[in-house]
Amino acid sequence: MAFWNISGAKVMGPAHIQTGTPCQDAFATGISDDGQWVSLVVSDGAGSAARAEEGSQLVAQVFSEKLLDIAKLLHTRVPGGWINDFVIQQVIHVRELLREKAGKDDIRDFHCTLVASLVGPSGGFLIHIGDGSLISGTVDEELCEEKKLHLKISNQSKPENGEYANETFFITEKDWIKHLRITPIGKVDWLMLATDGGCALSLQNESTPNVPNIQAMVQHLLNTPEASRAKAIEAWLGTDGAKQLSNDDKTFIICLGAKFQNYQGHLIQVTNEIVESQPGIQAPQAIPKINLADPVKVSTQGLSTVSEGAVAGASQAGTYAIPGKSRLFNLKTVLLPVLICMIGLYLLSLYLDDPLKIKDLKLNPLVSVKGEADKAKNTQQDSVAPAPDKNPEVITDAKSSVNLTEPKESEVNKVSVVNDTSSEDNGVKNKSDIKNKTDTKKKTDTKNNESDDSSSLKNNPSKSSNKN
Repeated sequence: MAFWNISGAKVMGPAHIQTGTPCQDAFATGISDDGQWVSLVVSDGAGSAARAEEGSQLVAQVFSEKLLDIAKLLHTRVPGGWINDFVIQQVIHVRELLREKAGKDDIRDFHCTLVASLVGPSGGFLIHIGDGSLISGTVDEELCEEKKLHLKISNQSKPENGEYANETFFITEKDWIKHLRITPIGKVDWLMLATDGGCALSLQNESTPNVPNIQAMVQHLLNTPEASRAKAIEAWLGTDGAKQLSNDDKTFIICLGAKFQNYQGHLIQVTNEIVESQPGIQAPQAIPKINLADPVKVSTQGLSTVSEGAVAGASQAGTYAIPGKSRLFNLKTVLLPVLICMIGLYLLSLYLDDPLKIKDLKLNPLVSVKGEADKAKNTQQDSVAPAPDKNPEVITDAKSSVNLTEPKESEVNKVSVVNDTSSEDNGVKNKSDIKNKTDTKKKTDTKNNESDDSSSLKNNPSKSSNKN
């Protein structure tokens, strides 16, 4: 028994019929040898590109085959970041093939988009560059009633358009890596892939899933034999109502899982679960209440990382659980530096106003000691009046009592230097001692000189007479 049933078709748009332009859409699908994995790819060639149909066909075919190679590797390897690397390598490989086809480095003539998916029994991932859409969901068997099948829409990859209408991004552009989206998806029972023209049938306003149309198409397929389902999709894309919605080429793929085989002929009821899990997407006027204890839904724009187990058990596409504690931790890391800066500014304002205030806070001992020394110095200068100096040759410093003048030869090594700045009284006493010792020494020298002169006269009277 096959695990997946795939039906797909493409039709030329009215605008291309009028201009004689070939259909530039392409799609390709594949199923693994064991029937467990399915690869789905659609590509839309740019209307302005000369060889867009060749580019879209090559991109769809190569990616459909290479995605099944990943399915083989998943039998022996745990899902992880290597899937991202593999997908990027395949994009580079496709671009090289287009260069070979063009015969030059410029591959703008092959401009085309990419929407692809690899899905197995327990989940998979999708790849998206440019416009187009992917919608997937599950069968809620608990809500299924007799002759009634309940479907849920749980995943969606929206088109990425440019600044202007009908403008998008292509796998052939130089900055393709900026627009590559790789998104894990959880277990699904059905998928729908469409190019830009096909999105007009499955989306409202190019963003919201068109639930009535999706329900009608799945219902139509279930009432149609499997061998005729592709023709049924082609006929639906070619209706007048579809042409009025879009005059572009239209491509559509619908993939149904094994569960649908048990509900042939049942009525279909579709519920959009994306509205409930992400209310901001379809009901922007309603502001959801956030509970810090609940997981947070994070959009994975750009090149997202496929974490280990994402293919095997991711619950929703692009949904990662971030506990409330993580957000509280982030809040604390932001507020703590702000609080520290505010305290620092407060202390700085105190210092600029009066540095001695910091002494009272006992936060800066260096500033406190400096303030005490300056205060003691000012007190000493105010309380001690300078005494008249009888010996101008001796100049002392109030702070260190160091002799600053150059002494006479007879006075070398005779004046004691005392260093004491701890007390006012000691400073005054030291100054008096120096003066007393100096005066005493001078008197002693004078007396000794007189004694020497009288002894010389007694011993040498001739000198005395000559002098007289």
